[in-house]
Amino acid sequence: MDREYTKEQWEQERELTLRDTPVKCPNPKCDKLRAYWTYTQKAVPMYCMCKFCGFWQAVGEKPKRCNMFYHECPLPNPRKGYDWNANDSCACQTCGQILTNKVKWPVDDPDHPFRKL
Repeated sequence: MDREYTKEQWEQERELTLRDTPVKCPNPKCDKLRAYWTYTQKAVPMYCMCKFCGFWQAVGEKPKRCNMFYHECPLPNPRKGYDWNANDSCACQTCGQILTNKVKWPVDDPDHPFRKL
């Protein structure tokens, strides 16, 4: 999939996100609402991501697919032990453990617990 993602698109999607209005993921393989959102952080000021299929795109960049990771987090974890990142590993947002155990995204796994959310 190849799409241009502009600042104006991000701003429109951000407004909907902040109003808790579902935006459909641009990945044609994904049909999940309430999983695609816009985000902002210091390293990447404007991007979107779908937590059902892994679609990720920053303004002005080509889309990519993040990796999903899982581990048995020893602390109460709002992500239920799952995390996602474009790299081959990432640190758990809750306990800081380095995660390398890649798992399938819910769109590719009919038994994934995120399908029940």
